[in-house]
Amino acid sequence: MRSTFNILFYIKRNEPKKDGRVVIMVRITINSIRSQFSSKLLVQPDQWDSKNERVKGQVAEARNLNRLLENIGSSLNVHYNKFMSIDGHVNPERLRNIFLGHEEQEQTIISFFDKFNDQYKLKVGTTSTHKTYTRYLLTRERLVEFMKQRYNLSDIPIKEMTISFIDEFYLYLRNNTECNHNSSLKFLQRFRTILYFAKNSGLSFNDPFGSFRFRYDKVNRGYLDQDELDILYTKKFSSARLSQVRDIFIFSCYTGLAYVDIFELTEDKIRKAFDGHLWIMTKRQKTDVNTNVRLLDIPLTILERYKGKQKNGKVLPVISNQKTNDYLEEIADICGIVKKITFHLARHTFASTVALGNDVPMESIQSMLGHADIKTTQIYAHVIDRKLSRDMDKMAKVVNNRNPVENAAAIKARMAESMDYEKEPVLSGVEDKSKIKYLITDETYLFSKKGKLKEISERDFFISVVERNFKILYTSPNIKFATNGTEIIIGSKFFGEIMGGYYSLNNQVGVFEDFRYGIINVQELKSIVPQNQICRKAVSE
Repeated sequence: MRSTFNILFYIKRNEPKKDGRVVIMVRITINSIRSQFSSKLLVQPDQWDSKNERVKGQVAEARNLNRLLENIGSSLNVHYNKFMSIDGHVNPERLRNIFLGHEEQEQTIISFFDKFNDQYKLKVGTTSTHKTYTRYLLTRERLVEFMKQRYNLSDIPIKEMTISFIDEFYLYLRNNTECNHNSSLKFLQRFRTILYFAKNSGLSFNDPFGSFRFRYDKVNRGYLDQDELDILYTKKFSSARLSQVRDIFIFSCYTGLAYVDIFELTEDKIRKAFDGHLWIMTKRQKTDVNTNVRLLDIPLTILERYKGKQKNGKVLPVISNQKTNDYLEEIADICGIVKKITFHLARHTFASTVALGNDVPMESIQSMLGHADIKTTQIYAHVIDRKLSRDMDKMAKVVNNRNPVENAAAIKARMAESMDYEKEPVLSGVEDKSKIKYLITDETYLFSKKGKLKEISERDFFISVVERNFKILYTSPNIKFATNGTEIIIGSKFFGEIMGGYYSLNNQVGVFEDFRYGIINVQELKSIVPQNQICRKAVSE
């Protein structure tokens, strides 16, 4: 149904200016809903014609005011018809904002950035972290700096965003802020989040990120090996602050907890589990994923060192992350460790050296690190040389202890013994013969109800017979089969020809000297009458 739309001009008689003139007001009514605003036009009350909603007289001033009122009415009608044709509806408040230009101001990138940040700030401490909030603030700051330098503007409408704008912002971050490739992409990722926020708020525009691809460089974040960990743990420092920072870092190396999780670690999160050991049972601040880590002797010793000395139930004396990283750099120099040590390196050390290096499965490492996706764990857990060496030792013992010559001779001997098939009846190896009725000829083939047979070469046929304790029951130039009482290994030269009318054998993968082989279950055998019955021979006991 078409909405009712009306524009009314009237004067505000109760608020005259010093010279006696009053403001001409504009009232928009759509479906009985009103919105009004000032036209910024002034007129003497006695010169206003309320019935015609115009200024009286033909003097130049009156004609000019009436022309401006006509323009206001025409503009409002144009905006109204535009919205009705596109959206099918419009409210008077939005029509007023469009006319006054308010909505255009609200559709700029920085206005949406501010709205997003204001909402995100309310989530800090519940579903979001303060650190992530500050990163969005920094992204806004970098974006404004870029626009001022490149366009001499502090804000632009979102609808004017293009892929060129994105590329130029990326280059600005690389060249002017000393950000590397991955860090620059992180800024762009947060910028894209703002555009998604604008789109989800109802704004329609072409996504400038539509053809942009986020391709991050692979980064080797590094870790400490066991020797470096031991040097760090046993080092005596003259400074108490360095000793404390070292202890917190080592605690993270042996628990895998991130900085913020150690900062928030309290006594109630350390509990005795069913196995009688103390465990840290908490949730990661970053992902809200449960993480459970058993306390080993070294972190237990560190906890005992600071027990009862902290406030609010906290267990360790954690200072700011920035100061911690500054002190870790100093600690590395004192210990002669040439690697760049940051607190986050401790989680990589836990995953690689402490866990994976001691054969802890990747799934368990994922649980202890509190990762929602095991792919993230694989980034943290580096295959260290010591573990690789142990794995190669295990493989070498198996491979090196095999003697191919002796093994081949044994197989040939067993094959020779098994070939003596004429001494026993054909079905002597089948336990329950009452369930089996079939024909065996040079042109007949036993087949599975499911029609799925695993094919093997002639050599593998005989090896399977020997290794799985099968007995060869029948052989001829065209067909072979053997059984262990439960399964039958079969092979036929006429595999495809005989079976063609019964089952599709498109899954054949190989032929060895014109033979095809497979294994089927005795209970799945079914009797058949072959298409070619020439030289048919029944074989039974």
